[in-house]
Amino acid sequence: MAFVHGMAAVFSIDVSGTPVDMSDYVESFNIDFTREIADIKAMGATWVQRLAGMRICDCSGEAAFDTTIDAALWAAWNGDAALTWSLVVGGITYSGECRCPNYSVNSSSTDAVRESFSLVNDGAITRA
Repeated sequence: MAFVHGMAAVFSIDVSGTPVDMSDYVESFNIDFTREIADIKAMGATWVQRLAGMRICDCSGEAAFDTTIDAALWAAWNGDAALTWSLVVGGITYSGECRCPNYSVNSSSTDAVRESFSLVNDGAITRA
């Protein structure tokens, strides 16, 4: 099994028809895949049965502040259309359409300015 270091990951977001590579600024990016599960608890059964339901993908990230990255995040948050994101890790590409429900700029007198953001899927996510 080959291990992969996070510094080799490539994250981009497409807000205007041209992907913006955010890799030089993003310090962390997390993808959470969730599946809704429905329980069937029939009175005559001994065991619970489960049915797989909708798939959900929520992403979050943190980046060092940069005006280009801030412009991309603002467009993602402020726009009405879904946009494309992709993350390449160890030769595997995760990608899909998303919306940005929130992002924040965090400024402190004792640290560098950072931005944090969330993305939620709008349709299928691919893994290639």
